[in-house]
Amino acid sequence: MSDYYDLGTYSRPITTGSAEAQRWFDRGLAWTYGYNHDEAIACYRKALDADPACAMAWWGVAYAAGPNYNKPWEAFDEDDAARSLRIAHEATARAIEWSESGTETERALVRTLRSRYPETAPARDVQDMCAWNDAYAAAMRAVHAEHGGDPDVDALFAEAIMNRTPWALWDLKTGAIAEGADTASETRRKQLHDSNTFFHGLSSAGTALGTCFGAGLRATLGDPVGLRGTVMSAAVRARDAPHGGWVAMTARQAGCSVARTLTAPRRATWTRASRLRKLPRPARRR
Repeated sequence: MSDYYDLGTYSRPITTGSAEAQRWFDRGLAWTYGYNHDEAIACYRKALDADPACAMAWWGVAYAAGPNYNKPWEAFDEDDAARSLRIAHEATARAIEWSESGTETERALVRTLRSRYPETAPARDVQDMCAWNDAYAAAMRAVHAEHGGDPDVDALFAEAIMNRTPWALWDLKTGAIAEGADTASETRRKQLHDSNTFFHGLSSAGTALGTCFGAGLRATLGDPVGLRGTVMSAAVRARDAPHGGWVAMTARQAGCSVARTLTAPRRATWTRASRLRKLPRPARRR
């Protein structure tokens, strides 16, 4: 019996001959979706200890070294950005080197890293680095066009377009889509269906992370009504989870992120859900 955290049973089979590498990759992916990128990288490196030629573990290190919805490029200081880019570029080179033996989807995901990290050093103006998110989202859009229906491709594409305008997907005063956001993407309806499938898969695996992440995808892709019960479900899972402390914390954090994407008329949903675990209600933007 493992003494590591119970992250559920969701697994993405990758090209590796090592069961240990697969196990640690799955853990890294779960932490990536839970926005704990430091622990994700630690897990991916454990996978590489078991299989140094695992392209997807190198992809994971490179991906998790960069920004996410809760830590955009603006939140990196100069040293942090330089260190992250150094890690990302080293891992990208290794992922590309070993990806030829991988599946077509794996090779496509690895190629997007070049768009995610087009430079080896931080730009003087952080807005130039934020523009990298546009290039990466475009690269993921192309991957999604070829491999849509793969739940992880769907999730990664959804996050890519979210990260173009983090915390600014909706105008909370008017309930309208925020200017420049991809909330009304022409592929929204298909993605919504795919994200719901992914949500139910992770939720049935028994993870608060999966529940909250699926809820976040629903809200991002234009289904705030679909949030009813999802944050509440996450809180229940947090209460009953083997590692209730960190799961509850993650559920609260993810719940706050989800709530910030709601339109103004739907904020009552969060109020009802928050009563279950006394979750903090996000402050209204002024």
